[in-house]
Amino acid sequence: NNNAYCLDTATNWIDWTAIGSEGDALRAFVARMLRTRREQAVLPSRHFLDGKPVGGSGPKDITWIRADGKEMEASDWEGPGVRSLAFVLAGEHGAAPVLVVLNAHDQPAHYTLPAAASAARWNRIVDTSRDDHDPDQPVSFVPGDQLTVPAFSLAVLTGLTWPDGI
Repeated sequence: NNNAYCLDTATNWIDWTAIGSEGDALRAFVARMLRTRREQAVLPSRHFLDGKPVGGSGPKDITWIRADGKEMEASDWEGPGVRSLAFVLAGEHGAAPVLVVLNAHDQPAHYTLPAAASAARWNRIVDTSRDDHDPDQPVSFVPGDQLTVPAFSLAVLTGLTWPDGI
């Protein structure tokens, strides 16, 4: 098998000392992705995601989302021209939901942000189309807003609920 993801050889190793200053952006990106994974409780899932309610009665652990922000149906998986995919991961014990939008198309993908997992607001925390994206200065959206994900990129948003009393 020649798929790099299943090889533990020099084929897919990165010699971090050899990439020099030209690799600073890659180092910063990888560090940011590791920090994001650590900070978002739903990302290191300890079980297989099967689309069933969290804890038996909560939101589904994973909900696949269409471009119009609604949950995908069986027929949506058969669209031959679909080149983007989105899903919401719901957390246990009050963990913030995470929305991931992947765009493999050579054109931008436009998604209506879902009102999912009780998110009152979505903060974009990862945007692979931008070198200058600062996760400490997230861009906020509300459910129903349009999110444009440029060609060949992905966006990750975390859901926030309104503080009590608002």
